[in-house]
Amino acid sequence: TLLAPNFAVFLACRMAQAVVASAMASSRCVERATSPLIVLIQVTPIIAYAPAVVLWLKFGLKPILVMTVLISSVPFIVNGLTGLRSVDPLLLELAHSVDARWWEIYLRLRLPSALPSLFSAARIAIGTVLIGAVLGEFFAGVSEGLGYAIKVAQARNLPLQMWGSVFVLGAIGSAAILLIGLVERLTLHWHASQRRS
Repeated sequence: TLLAPNFAVFLACRMAQAVVASAMASSRCVERATSPLIVLIQVTPIIAYAPAVVLWLKFGLKPILVMTVLISSVPFIVNGLTGLRSVDPLLLELAHSVDARWWEIYLRLRLPSALPSLFSAARIAIGTVLIGAVLGEFFAGVSEGLGYAIKVAQARNLPLQMWGSVFVLGAIGSAAILLIGLVERLTLHWHASQRRS
């Protein structure tokens, strides 16, 4: 798809989503303020607001990026919030008893606790990112990418091009899942979920 060269943009967006989840985990006020927006993004079908995003940002790559970020942000924020709050209360009490600073608690307790949830969110987000990219390419008036290839195949009745594009999307998703699994095993080698029985 057209998103391949923009990996740095997606990393920046994931970092921003981690910041949002961290702010929600540390403040009930922030959580109450942002939760309605997150729910709204989650329950609104992307195909409903895709044309509006294109009208707002014009044709090209920008609306595709916005749609993919929107559709994949909810799993990261919700799972990140759950993970950040899943720290053992006894460990938190111990940290506070030795006057640990907030960033020490975050880096040594909250972040390691959230990583398994974030990797699960990453697996879920692979599919939603591809959906957002393909739908974005349908509406954004681009002339390249797998979404465009599927649109052309449908308009011109080209089943081989259609199924070829579908299989390539499946291969991209599968490769991304395998890569996430590898990074998870390397990052969480200490976690119980990575121990073989």
